[in-house]
Amino acid sequence: MQKSRRMLVGMAAGFALLACSQRSEPTPEQAADVANFVRPAGDAPSASSSGAQPGSPPRSTSNVDPCTFFTKAELESAVGYPLGPAKPGRGEPSCRFPNPTRGTVTVRAGDLVTPAQFDSLKLYTGTDLEPVSGVGDKAFLLGARIYVLSGNRQLMVNLDKHDLTPEVRATLMSLGKLGVPRLK
Repeated sequence: MQKSRRMLVGMAAGFALLACSQRSEPTPEQAADVANFVRPAGDAPSASSSGAQPGSPPRSTSNVDPCTFFTKAELESAVGYPLGPAKPGRGEPSCRFPNPTRGTVTVRAGDLVTPAQFDSLKLYTGTDLEPVSGVGDKAFLLGARIYVLSGNRQLMVNLDKHDLTPEVRATLMSLGKLGVPRLK
């Protein structure tokens, strides 16, 4: 009895330690992309009316291919280091350009959203959003990520393994400005 109680307490402590040591940030594979929280315009709130199966990703309403939205050369020029080949997202309009040591660049482009839906992102992120001007109709930074709304299309660019330094800010703003005309 005493031995099983100690084992149970030890297991509980182990699980607690494991839970506390988990990353608080999503990994790139988890899409490091808060844009998933915004329901694209035209997607119905229920799975049955949208045609999607429960638990499946929402139907893409993107009008562009995120793997060709920016050329690999444009991204490499912007970030200043080589990137691997494009890797399309699974069931979402995103694409990842990896660099194992410097970080992955993720592009999500063309989601159909309304300005109100774009603004609703603030509900999920709190006060960490930094509005920026001069990029699209609306734009903001969240860490090393920029979200841009142009008309009713959204662009997100994420620089994994980066803090929001002035250089990273300039890179994100540059990519945001380059992408706006391509969202039309």
